[in-house]
Amino acid sequence: ARLQAAGFDPRAWQWPLHRALFEPLLAAGLPVLGGNAPIADVRQVARQGQAVAPAEWRELLASAPLDAAAEAALDRALVDGHCGQLPAVRVPAMRAAQRVRDAALAQALVASAGRPAVLVAGNGHVRLDHGVPVLLRRLRPVARIVVVGFGEPDWRVADAPYGYLWLTPAIERGDPCAGLRMPAAPAPARP
Repeated sequence: ARLQAAGFDPRAWQWPLHRALFEPLLAAGLPVLGGNAPIADVRQVARQGQAVAPAEWRELLASAPLDAAAEAALDRALVDGHCGQLPAVRVPAMRAAQRVRDAALAQALVASAGRPAVLVAGNGHVRLDHGVPVLLRRLRPVARIVVVGFGEPDWRVADAPYGYLWLTPAIERGDPCAGLRMPAAPAPARP
């Protein structure tokens, strides 16, 4: 109930998969605050682009633009995360929606009034190349930022865009893209 009051969406986080991550925080009586952008704002940005985002987020994002490599990595992650079915024309608005969420999360961390804070977010939001850390460096250039991404045993540690990669046991789950992929085109007949 405390997590949901802070804006936690148990369905999106496949609860109780992450229970072990949150239970120690709650047991210690630490404050748990939500920081994600309101879904209505994110949906509007995803439909219309970054220009419709609240001014404070637009200003933060404008002050920390992504370089070409980071933007390409984010775009690849978005297309992959949508099972390869995200039309190229939709990628810029979806990128803007992801970055708006990152801006909201960064500002929530800064609002911790100088106290140490921990952001628990999906791996895409904590990437060092295009996630919340990029914006935190802009907001608090001298802050110490430690980034831990969670991965499964088959992840290549050298390729991880995090300061640390914590490998966890693999979780059995079905293919989230099953039924969404386009069938491969048949090979052309040989003459």
